[in-house]
Amino acid sequence: LADRFVEGECPLCGADGARGDQCDACSGLLNAIDLKNPRCKVAHSPREPLIIKTSKHLFFDLDKIQPGFEQWFETSSREGTWTPNSLAVTSAWLKKGLQPRCVTRDLKWGVPVPIEGFEDKVFYVWFDAPIGYISITACYTDEWRQWWHNPKNVELHQFIGKDNIPFHCIIFPASLIEADDNYTVLNHMSATEYLNYEGTKFSKSKGVGIFGNHCRETTIPADVWRYYLFSNRPEANDSNFAWDDLEAKSNSELLANLGNLYARVTKFVYAHFDRKVPEGSIDRFEDTDREFIDEVNTLIKEYIEDMEKAKLKDGLKTVMKISQAANGYLQRAKAWELIKSNKERCGVIMYLVLNFFRTLSALFEPFLPFTAQKANVILNLDSAPKIVETIEFVLAPGHPLNEPVLLIPKLDPKYLKELAARFSGNDGSSSSSSSAAPDDPHSPLDIRVGVIESVEAHAESDTLYLLKVNVGEATPKDVVAGLRAHYTKEELEGRSVALLCNLKEATIRGSVSQGMCLAAEDRKTKKVRLLTPPAAAPGTPIVTQGLKVVIPPAPLDLKLDFQKLTLKTVEEAGAIKPAFFHKKTKGSHAFQTPDGAFVTVDGVSAGSKVK
Repeated sequence: LADRFVEGECPLCGADGARGDQCDACSGLLNAIDLKNPRCKVAHSPREPLIIKTSKHLFFDLDKIQPGFEQWFETSSREGTWTPNSLAVTSAWLKKGLQPRCVTRDLKWGVPVPIEGFEDKVFYVWFDAPIGYISITACYTDEWRQWWHNPKNVELHQFIGKDNIPFHCIIFPASLIEADDNYTVLNHMSATEYLNYEGTKFSKSKGVGIFGNHCRETTIPADVWRYYLFSNRPEANDSNFAWDDLEAKSNSELLANLGNLYARVTKFVYAHFDRKVPEGSIDRFEDTDREFIDEVNTLIKEYIEDMEKAKLKDGLKTVMKISQAANGYLQRAKAWELIKSNKERCGVIMYLVLNFFRTLSALFEPFLPFTAQKANVILNLDSAPKIVETIEFVLAPGHPLNEPVLLIPKLDPKYLKELAARFSGNDGSSSSSSSAAPDDPHSPLDIRVGVIESVEAHAESDTLYLLKVNVGEATPKDVVAGLRAHYTKEELEGRSVALLCNLKEATIRGSVSQGMCLAAEDRKTKKVRLLTPPAAAPGTPIVTQGLKVVIPPAPLDLKLDFQKLTLKTVEEAGAIKPAFFHKKTKGSHAFQTPDGAFVTVDGVSAGSKVK
């Protein structure tokens, strides 16, 4: 039996429900035969007896290496940054005395043991899995030894949950040390405590809690999830996921502090300073400005110290302190009032804040990458800024800005209550992989933001291009597009598109096409224009407003499925938007990204067909 199929009472702490290899209650590593009152989790009857058989296995003699291992641990934990729980668990193991650890199993699934006489066995997963860090690096680059055989120049950071401390702090480093081949061994360990759900444990089997696939199905942007999880990261103690807390942290912290700051300033400059960075320079700063700069630079140093020590929760808190400092500065400087009485002074303040935004986006990018990307688009930056120790004044007066967009949407409390009910486990609905039943009004379209990386003319056609489109996956998608009569290669390269990704793969004029760039054809002029997604990272889903999604989406046949759908443009709030017309709802559902920003299309009229 696999370890996870055997459970019983822990011989160390007495907790029931310990697995055959580990007790979650006390973090003790076990052997299945050591459990008290063991039982099989998949047996037809809980009273069905377990049979113990003798089997020959390989053991890692940890007891023989303890003196050298203790010396390594003392040095690594002193010179590196280890969380208190990782220090406590490792020290407790050493105090008790390391014991031989079985590293093979009588299973069919797993990595076969390449030793004569053990061909019918596989490695125990927690002996083998950490070695995967090395092999994954070797799959990525032939130069993997520069990282894994270079301890003098490389520091190894690891991020785990506390239940995996013994495997990553003892067994894996001990394996590397005893291999005696100049391996890079653990320097810094960041082990978190547990994240609970509404005061209880997450449980997939009971439908309690929201998991990654569920998050993707909601309309809550990924960066809002990231913000909440980072701000609630259980670095010192167990923490709790709560829907009302998610609403408070997103609406009252992230939106109120960071989102509104960007919205007020960028819209203000866009309206009052001709969409450009106003006139300003360092020598025109006043005491209020310099005090703000000093405050921010001090906080940046604090932020860098937090991040270097892997105190990610504190690092994010410091980012929010920096953002709040800017809000306070604008109030003290009375920027909004000066536009009428002293526009020149107001311009200097805005010059300072816009350059500050460039620095700020680099600081919150590790936590909110999609939000940082949108912020950089507004500032019209050629490349993402790097983290620096002081504010840099790189944006010159006259630098053009792009139209402001919403960085952080407001979460709807009613919607969050619906999600809370769905994932409470009372009806088990959260165990489903789909957020919409087949008969519910839903969208059959899997559309994502894509960026065209390369364009080539099709050798066999005067109307077709061969595109490579980045949709955030390991490799770009090959797309055959009939756009040569409507766009030049230069117009397409680097352009964002709305790519239909669940269209069945087809071969067009000898070339494979893995998707379709959606465009609108004007019903009168027959002019074809590509849909324009809002600023978003490649792979960002484009959903249909008001409709649920089914994960995974069904593949669509071009003629039998897609061409039978009604996709047309509509005019809303002065903009032309593509929309899906659903037969059941008898209404139009505009395309938008999960943060509420709409897809648009220029150069065509309302009622144009989207294809």
